[in-house]
Amino acid sequence: MSRSPDRPPEREPPATAEWALGCSTVLLVSIGLAMAVADPVRFEDWYAWEDGPPENMTALALLVGCVIVGRRGLRLQGRGARAVTFLIAFAMFFAGMEEISWGQRIFGIETPEFLARYNRQGEIGLHNIAIGGVKLNKLIFSQLLGIVTVLWLIALPPAYRRVPRLARFVDRLAVPVPRLRHVLFALGCSAPVWLIRSDLRFELSELVLVVTLVAVVVWPANRAAIERA
Repeated sequence: MSRSPDRPPEREPPATAEWALGCSTVLLVSIGLAMAVADPVRFEDWYAWEDGPPENMTALALLVGCVIVGRRGLRLQGRGARAVTFLIAFAMFFAGMEEISWGQRIFGIETPEFLARYNRQGEIGLHNIAIGGVKLNKLIFSQLLGIVTVLWLIALPPAYRRVPRLARFVDRLAVPVPRLRHVLFALGCSAPVWLIRSDLRFELSELVLVVTLVAVVVWPANRAAIERA
């Protein structure tokens, strides 16, 4: 279904915002790499720990992206397109709030008994829960999200260009398609992180992953088609 002709097109966030987001991420990753080598204790106890710069940046990117994508969803006409867009916005909101433990440390909220028992960090949130030895963070937020991300970033763009029927389906549902620069950014920023020996390197990997996905959603290659969804 096409957009009403009298409605002005949505204003795309400026390209400078995307560059600023990318440069900020590169800076945080670079600082993390340097600190992991020069002062591993400070890297683990402050920089890559709870409420450190990478985690705060991750949460901020998700929550700002949620607002932008939610506003886009209000403008779309197709039911499928709106459903997918609002689902993406909700996922970004949920992940962003998980990053800051749903404001627990900000507002001084006490952890409920169930979460205090099963959450490995004793906080409000689901991604650190471990039940029966199964860590939800590893199962869902690492493995499952990793598979989805690889398919989205690596497999979708070439398939979108080569299979017209798939492209029409993707556009009709307003599924954001990554640009080449998004893939290169993810690979270029993620590779050096694996040189860090600390397990907390995953905080930097998570930051790169989140910023990449936010950039894809906000500045997709098929933005014009999404506008018509």
